[in-house]
Amino acid sequence: MKKHIIRILLLFAAAMFLLLMGCNGDEEDSSKMDYDERVLLQLYSMSMCFVGHKDVGYATHPDYRDDYSGIAFVHNEKDAEGFPDDVIAAWPSERTQYVVNELNKEIVRKEIDLGRYSLQYPITIENMVDDWEKVFDLWTEGVTVAGRGIIDDFARDRYQGELYTRSMYFDSHKEIGSSVNPRHRFVHNEEDAESFSDAVFVAWPTELTLYVLHEINEEIARMNINFDWSSLQYPITLENMVDDWVKVFDLWANKLSDSSRSRIDEEALRKYREDCEADKSAETNN
Repeated sequence: MKKHIIRILLLFAAAMFLLLMGCNGDEEDSSKMDYDERVLLQLYSMSMCFVGHKDVGYATHPDYRDDYSGIAFVHNEKDAEGFPDDVIAAWPSERTQYVVNELNKEIVRKEIDLGRYSLQYPITIENMVDDWEKVFDLWTEGVTVAGRGIIDDFARDRYQGELYTRSMYFDSHKEIGSSVNPRHRFVHNEEDAESFSDAVFVAWPTELTLYVLHEINEEIARMNINFDWSSLQYPITLENMVDDWVKVFDLWANKLSDSSRSRIDEEALRKYREDCEADKSAETNN
């Protein structure tokens, strides 16, 4: 009964949203259940940070939903191949694993009985796809609103902090992912890190970070990327990498393409290694 009420509330909220957007309310009843399922799939996909070649929101948007027959969850991008154009396939993103990790922590923290949902601990990335309805029931009725907020915040903070640390080649005294505190702290050098407690993950730029920074600026100029969306200014500086890291992360993750990020990484590593070899040769000759 509780599960039924929760789903009704979710559907009611979605219906009210579409009504405000000017949705036509004269649809035939025969398509109602299909539409309701799309709404649930969309809510789940957004909550679990799934990705796809198309936004799952198209399947419920009043201007586009007639072009799509539904949404399908698959394990990865390769599994999405072969679906017809009217089916939106979505799969777990890198960030989804962080949601899974935080969800499992919440299960332990609140002693949630997974037997009620025919699930076993720990929840896995496979469960997120194969048992999505069970996980969605767990998410909506087993986890409180406050708990979902904590999971969302912690998953986002860990994902952004760890990805930024790896991508920018920052250094730290701790292993990535080992910190209890989900929030990362970035400082200008190793000495600045000494004032933080052991519970906090603290990282700082390395020599390799400078090479990444140079290639980022080269890519910005090459792609003619403007900064209308941000208070950043060209060129990006090493100080920006620390003091404005959230904005730099936004640039890296959302404004640069996959090919641009790969090119930056490859060029930075190549030039760094070449310079290291040149320095070694110079020392040997001396």
